[in-house]
Amino acid sequence: MSETEGAVKRATGDKDLTHAPKRLKYRRTAAGLSLTQLAEQAGYSKAHISMLEDGQHHSASPECLKRLAEVLGCQITDLIPDEDTG
Repeated sequence: MSETEGAVKRATGDKDLTHAPKRLKYRRTAAGLSLTQLAEQAGYSKAHISMLEDGQHHSASPECLKRLAEVLGCQITDLIPDEDTG
């Protein structure tokens, strides 16, 4: 397990790392970032971020979640669904 995977595991417990598309988009817009800005700052393509927000990618790697959370100024757990709400 990589250092990033370990950090994500500690932050999320046993939660599934499937991201919550609506939460990602909410956090991005709340931060005042465009898709392009988030993509550039996180080091991903605009298409990749768009696919995550549209739910076309059902999960994000631990590294991706970590980088997105850092850019958005939130916790990794803010980007994944709650156990009871999905």
